[in-house]
Order: sequence, then structure tokens, then C-alpha cells
Amino acid sequence: MIKETELRNRLSKKIKQIPSDKLELLENFILKLENPTLHKEDILSFSGSWNDLDKDIANDFTERLIARRENSKRRIDG
Repeated sequence: MIKETELRNRLSKKIKQIPSDKLELLENFILKLENPTLHKEDILSFSGSWNDLDKDIANDFTERLIARRENSKRRIDG
């Protein structure tokens, strides 16, 4: 396994080569690594979004969800 210092040096060199327009994206990624609860809070911000969704549509969506996932899985595996 690579020693921590060597790995940090390699990463530092790679960071210096990243184009300026990608630095903010990299920083956001690092922030998520440092604090994974930030991502959870982003997801939780959607809670209740479908409260006003028609019950029949919600039930249909839920009932067909497993079948759609299976179809999607076959396309990926296959």
C-alpha cells in the first residue's frame, strides 16, 4: 500500500493540473468527503415534495417500481 505522504504528494500534483473551471467541482466533492451529512441534508430537503401527489398516481408508481427496476437491471446486466 502507498504510504500516506506519497499519496498526498501524488494527489497534490494532480490537483495542480486540474483546469480552473473544475476546481469548484473538486472542492464540493472534497467537502462531501469531509462531511457526508451535508449530502444527507441535501436529500432530506426533498422530503414531503410529493405530499400533494394524487394517491392513485402514487400507488401506481409504487406498484410498478419493482418491475421497472428489474427491467432496468436486465438492460445493465445484459
